[in-house]
Amino acid sequence: MKLAISIETYTYYPLLYLAVCILLIILSRFVYKILHPAIDLDHEMVEKDNFAFNLSQVGYYIGIVIAMGGIMTSEAHPDLLKDILYTFVYGIAAILLMNISSFLNDKLLLFKFNIKKELVEDQNSGMGALEAGSYIATGLILYGALQLEADYPMAALGYWFIAELALIVTGHFYTWMVPYNVHKEIEEDNIAVGVSFGGMIVALGVLIEHGIALEHSTWLDGLSYMGLNVIAGIILLPLLRFVTDKVLLPKRKLVDEIVHQEEPNIGAALVEAFSYVAGAIIFTWCF
Repeated sequence: MKLAISIETYTYYPLLYLAVCILLIILSRFVYKILHPAIDLDHEMVEKDNFAFNLSQVGYYIGIVIAMGGIMTSEAHPDLLKDILYTFVYGIAAILLMNISSFLNDKLLLFKFNIKKELVEDQNSGMGALEAGSYIATGLILYGALQLEADYPMAALGYWFIAELALIVTGHFYTWMVPYNVHKEIEEDNIAVGVSFGGMIVALGVLIEHGIALEHSTWLDGLSYMGLNVIAGIILLPLLRFVTDKVLLPKRKLVDEIVHQEEPNIGAALVEAFSYVAGAIIFTWCF
């Protein structure tokens, strides 16, 4: 780990890496502004108090920090200046890939939505929660790819791309699995559905990252582990939803709490999202 090596060697090394990480977070905001010129970040986040947009942005920055963790926990280069440069370059790459992933997710998974309209004009908190989950899941994928394959940029890029496609395909499975129209509910500003869907996507990110991170010697092994974890996710999702419905919320039907009432139960949605994420984390501990 970079920090462990630098503390052992020179006490000021950690401050250098901290400065690089802060600079990368600032750059991530700058990149977002360039790619979304029609959105005034300060106006949405402060003047309008747009909770939906703020929720999405928090997910974006969390995803960026998680992705940087893959760089920071990879093996350090013995030359400090080269390692600082290495961290900065890969950090910029992670920021760009995060934004490309967001574009792919929006166009291939959330293609029925006008994301800008939902977040900026409608201030749809369900969409904000879903976007946050998407960013965090992508951050987890980048963490695994960059940590394991940091010395092989093309391999890291390949793992990221295949993992993103797996995330999108499995996300479509979720929309088929639940007994309601996810897109319709989110468009109607149902924040509970957005929270549930966002939690599911984060859980998938956990499983896919674990598949990438398992020790392997060839590309085929790595892709096999990733594929097995995606299959495990497809099996786990309905099982975890059943457990949430029958064990964690035994006196109410989950679908009724989230969809079939005038005010959707956000607390029930949080419990469902928790069950997905907790189940994914426990799975990675067991395998």
